[in-house]
Amino acid sequence: MNRARAAGFFGWPYFVGDNKPYRDYNFSAKTPGAVFDPTHPMNDSPNNTGARELPPAQAAMIWYPYGNSERFPLLGNGSRNAMAGPVYYCDQYPANTRLPDYYDSKLIIYDWMRGWMMAVTLDSLGNFSRMEPFADSIRLSRPMDMVVDKNGSIWVLEYGKQWFSSNPDARLSRIDYVRGNRPPIAMLHADKTAGASPCSVLFSAAGTKDYDSNRLTYTFDFGDDSPVLTVANNKITVAEGGLARRNKPRPHAADSIWHTFQRAGTYTVVLKVTDPQGASATAKQTIRVGNAPPDIYWDLGGRNRSFYEPGTVLHYQLQVSDPEDGALQNGEITPLAVVASIDYLQTGFDITGIVQGHQAAQAQAEYSRGKILLDRSDCTACHATDRQVNGPSFQAIAGRYRKNEFAVRDLARKIITGGAGAWGQTAMSAHPQLTESDAGEMVRWIISLGAPVKPAQALDVKGTYLLATPGSGKKKKTPAPGTYILKASYLDRGSPVQAPLRASETIALRPAFQQAEQADSISRHIRSYRPFSGDTVVLNELKHNSFFVFKRCDLRGMFSVAINLGSGDSYYKMSGGRMELRLDSPGGRLVGAAPIAAANSPGRMTFFEITLPVDQAAWPDDRTFHDLYFVAKNEKNPSEIVTAVDWVRFNL
Repeated sequence: MNRARAAGFFGWPYFVGDNKPYRDYNFSAKTPGAVFDPTHPMNDSPNNTGARELPPAQAAMIWYPYGNSERFPLLGNGSRNAMAGPVYYCDQYPANTRLPDYYDSKLIIYDWMRGWMMAVTLDSLGNFSRMEPFADSIRLSRPMDMVVDKNGSIWVLEYGKQWFSSNPDARLSRIDYVRGNRPPIAMLHADKTAGASPCSVLFSAAGTKDYDSNRLTYTFDFGDDSPVLTVANNKITVAEGGLARRNKPRPHAADSIWHTFQRAGTYTVVLKVTDPQGASATAKQTIRVGNAPPDIYWDLGGRNRSFYEPGTVLHYQLQVSDPEDGALQNGEITPLAVVASIDYLQTGFDITGIVQGHQAAQAQAEYSRGKILLDRSDCTACHATDRQVNGPSFQAIAGRYRKNEFAVRDLARKIITGGAGAWGQTAMSAHPQLTESDAGEMVRWIISLGAPVKPAQALDVKGTYLLATPGSGKKKKTPAPGTYILKASYLDRGSPVQAPLRASETIALRPAFQQAEQADSISRHIRSYRPFSGDTVVLNELKHNSFFVFKRCDLRGMFSVAINLGSGDSYYKMSGGRMELRLDSPGGRLVGAAPIAAANSPGRMTFFEITLPVDQAAWPDDRTFHDLYFVAKNEKNPSEIVTAVDWVRFNL
């Protein structure tokens, strides 16, 4: 971002940013020369018809690289296209429609690739003073032009996420500043949406919010001719025959509303929320009464339902029951009506997506972590799955590189460093903010496109299954154990008033030994680190309250968790502290903890193992899974690195 106060030379193409110089280049000899001098730039191009000696280059007012900017950290990282918007002058617009006076004389800047807007404050001399996010709750889709209309509203032209495409998210948007009261946002949740009659349902308006922090009035119309229920000031009022019965106040009353539907049928429940000024919003939920959903469960004989030791023989039995149809165990449900299978996935993937049935193709499920990383990046601006945009399609890349054994390594490096030439002269931007492991996962997903689907093995409703590593003994190098996906479903017979309902359960059995970098999620600022510049990868820079997570875990039959930790080396020093094992959040229920010694090595990183005993009494006695948070702690030295983590072993 440059500001031209007068005629001058602003650097390009000899300098970029804060006058970072490029080198002169001899195109005949194909050799680089000296860097250009910003104080005495010379235009000695044979095509130059103007001045040879240029004025001193003026550095940019705001500049930022592909990676994180130390000077302007708010601007993020990734591909970039800096765009300068207007300077907002409040006295040019009507008082009732313009932005607040706070924004007077502020410059609005935005980025086409990164999608943010910033309000920049200039000092009395017109120099940069500070910046802050502008309307950061608005999600823009490639903003490419911006104007202010006569009312002071901001119009933004949004290109859409893909290049050279008829983008469905392309649009012309108007941003208004709304003075006074804003309407609330209604959210309605039900603990069940189907059941036999009578059917009792717990409703909650917990997600409802009002940006003006008003006290809201909630009305629930259950759609079954029952009286409308009103909640105001946490007091519940039910209209009965024209009269009202007022209950005593209770905290968060609108978050625990029970209602029983007495008759079979389909009902639309309407929640209406109204603020004191009369502004309102509604939310709806459909409840189907007359057929209860079935229940299905993988019974592994008390064995842990999220981790396994390779070579274990799994004894399983499917339990299926339905209030109307009966039970599988009693012979009322035929085994032929139950569909069950086991599939084997060799590498990492998103467990939550798998078990919720969000993966469209089983072949790509194995690599869905890479798909998630791609979706979060800017790659989809230049690449589409099945057609060329600015760069080749992902399917074309997969077709070229699928049989190349070095494709993951080579393409991951290219994603990080950028490059051109493999697909024409169009250059690909560098992505230095990505780690090698993340770039590798992205490449694995791309190469998986078009690969043949692995067949799932159909199962009886009761039996045994060997949890071995496929391919063991057939190759010189045995692959690391993968994950078994157990799926089962049953479609009930429905009822005269309601359609059949399907129930399913999918569980993922992962190896009990897990590399730390295979965690499903890590907190910000944790970095992957190769202490020996080889295959060993650790999670590094775990400071106080940093964490990594393994999702959807079962602790039954697990007496401890072993963790292999790395001490400091010549680059990093560790403070030590402790490691805590918590349920569902970094501050959730504590189920294990162990101290970490402050071991450091003057040279190579060395490793030591600690064990966290698991408190089985703290584990909930239910069928649900929980997320396991490994939380580093050191309250005395919160800014120092506690430890590095190599691997985790769940001791069954």
